[in-house]
Amino acid sequence: MADTDEKQKPHFYEVSQNVGEKHIRHFWEASGERKVPEAVPVLDQHLQEVLQDRLPQLMAAPFQNKSSIKAVQLANAAKIVEIASRIPVYKERFEQAGIIQGRISSWEEFRRIPPIYKNDLLKAYPDGCVSPDKDRNTLLASHSTGSTGVALEVLFDIEAAGASILQTLQQFALQSGLNYGANDTLVLYYTTPDWISAIGGKYLKHFVSSLISPDIAADILAEMRPSVLSVYPTNLEAILPFVDKWRHDQIKLIITNSEQSTRATRQAWSKLIGAPVLDEYGSEEVRNIALEMPCGHYHTCDDAVIVEILNPQTLQPQEPGKPGLIVVTSLINTAMPFVRYVQNDLATEWAGEHPGCAIQWGIIEKIEGRINDAFLTKNGKTIPSGTILDVTYRMMIDNGIYLKQYELIQTDYDRFMLVTSDDQKQTDIEKIRERLITLLEVIMEYPVIVDCVISQKSEHPKKQQKTRPIKRAFETKV
Repeated sequence: MADTDEKQKPHFYEVSQNVGEKHIRHFWEASGERKVPEAVPVLDQHLQEVLQDRLPQLMAAPFQNKSSIKAVQLANAAKIVEIASRIPVYKERFEQAGIIQGRISSWEEFRRIPPIYKNDLLKAYPDGCVSPDKDRNTLLASHSTGSTGVALEVLFDIEAAGASILQTLQQFALQSGLNYGANDTLVLYYTTPDWISAIGGKYLKHFVSSLISPDIAADILAEMRPSVLSVYPTNLEAILPFVDKWRHDQIKLIITNSEQSTRATRQAWSKLIGAPVLDEYGSEEVRNIALEMPCGHYHTCDDAVIVEILNPQTLQPQEPGKPGLIVVTSLINTAMPFVRYVQNDLATEWAGEHPGCAIQWGIIEKIEGRINDAFLTKNGKTIPSGTILDVTYRMMIDNGIYLKQYELIQTDYDRFMLVTSDDQKQTDIEKIRERLITLLEVIMEYPVIVDCVISQKSEHPKKQQKTRPIKRAFETKV
């Protein structure tokens, strides 16, 4: 599909791999050909070993009665707290809260643990927040950057990574109305591929870089014909003008994530596409937090996380129906625990009666998401904020250099400003800048200038709200 005319630059590169008898396809933007990501054989083997036992349990979990769900949550929380008590960043906090030897037996004891912030973990990383029982050479890394503009490497052992992947299978099944199975295919129109692209040759997961222009991405999707598409809302909006190319009768579900979109907007998209468009809310730190289900409500993923909504001033439980701070505890990550971790997002707990759907997980009425600006080109195009976020992720991922803080500001059609803190090596910043220029020129389609500005503010305040790392500093010029 890529343009092979030597007089014309290709729009993208396709790289692929064989998984058993299946063929996994990855499409990268034309900023330099990418290799197929190395598979994690031990992870694939682990998933094949536990899939048949774990997946039925996961599928049954949301339909248990509420008291059983809460009892399992507390038991799992006690295990995580006991593990975290041996990690320096938590040890002193637990002791001050009167949690002796990391033992809790009630929700009251659990809620005595003081919430922890990303900045606390950044200061402690890695020795102070990674379990001493784990061999770090065997851990898998993910990077939290996203809407805060503050990077944190998150480490998972094989068991936690496997649990996270299995929970995505649970997610697709639940959000599709139990209409997703091992022979269905997923396309990530996203930043980078996942850790693995299949489980034993099933549950195929293809990848399309979101830096590929929407018209070309639509052509790729038309050929791929995915059962499930995972995409940022602004990127979905960008490919909607080409919907007649890529929609098909077998598409079962489109999942939006990472950015805000209204339910009314998703319903309008669903009507246009002819398939459900449902949202997921999560973070790199704890993975899935809440999922919009076919019933129309966000249900918290109670077998993977504990979700609390706290009064932002008192950090005590917020009344249902009033907005509060989202605080989460991962129930699967024992390598790098997140116990009462402040997401810095606001949400409102459902105050009404249970809506009557079969899922018994908790319900969030409203999530205050991440607001970013779209960028404008001098050719009259609007570049979705999801694409810009992916550019910022890729400028770091491609170099293996992660800025602790950053902002990317468009100051003119062809001029950008990268603001970062003063605790980064100048050589690293220059590498980031060079890669950023390359990626921006791919999506803007003309040469750009990137200026680097070093900020003296090297620490974010603990109780900040979400910052906006993507900004446009000018209006449309006529």
